[in-house]
Amino acid sequence: MEELTRVGAYAAILMSDLPDIGVDRYNIPNEVLSTVSGGLVTKYARSVSGANIRCMRFMLTILGSKPAPEVANFSSKGPDPINPGIVRPDIIAPGIDVLAAVAPKKPFTELGKYKLVTDYALYSGKSMAEPHVAGVAALLKAVHPSWSPAAIKSAIMTTVYTQSNNGSTLIDQLTHLPATPRCYGAGHVNPTKAIDPGLIYDMDQQDYIDFLCGLGYNDAKMKAVLRQSQCNCSKGRTDLNYPSFVAIFSNQATSNFH
Repeated sequence: MEELTRVGAYAAILMSDLPDIGVDRYNIPNEVLSTVSGGLVTKYARSVSGANIRCMRFMLTILGSKPAPEVANFSSKGPDPINPGIVRPDIIAPGIDVLAAVAPKKPFTELGKYKLVTDYALYSGKSMAEPHVAGVAALLKAVHPSWSPAAIKSAIMTTVYTQSNNGSTLIDQLTHLPATPRCYGAGHVNPTKAIDPGLIYDMDQQDYIDFLCGLGYNDAKMKAVLRQSQCNCSKGRTDLNYPSFVAIFSNQATSNFH
């Protein structure tokens, strides 16, 4: 794309099977096709003369499109590398083409010799999803001042949804197949329902200490994490009072989950 921009190309059609090659960073119109679709387009262009031209019209935001939402191809996936008994990710939230503020009066992009500035731009990424969840947590704290961080997290995780607006399971954009809890965790955040979750899974510091003890952390690791020289590991365990968990079954061992 950099070379196409340098030589003055007006547009580009690229072929790639990679989930995200970052073409949104460039300032010429472009389209990314899979190698299969790209091969069909190439074959058509070489074999047909005087082909009919079709015009692509750019439209404003379309509401109610189905299926939605979907799990973004760049979304972090599980399992947890340290303890596969905990579901990862916890939840998912809006993170594609989010309208965000940018640094004012500074060049945002270039178009030829012109440097363009803007107050707002569309961004995608986990850094766009995280503020949504942080905002929900702040609102829950305002409604329930006595709730701990663990209680707020529990309320968010137990009130999610895992179906799109057409009633089907959320789709993973990376595979185009129905997503699993390793893609969306508990599900997609639902701020309104989180206000009144019903059951709360709460935890305090000792619960986390017991969990780290159960993972086999030595004194040096515990001190590095907890910032304290001594801790009580008398009740070490690997099952947290967490809003979600993974049951790992084996023919050779038996585990109890509480």
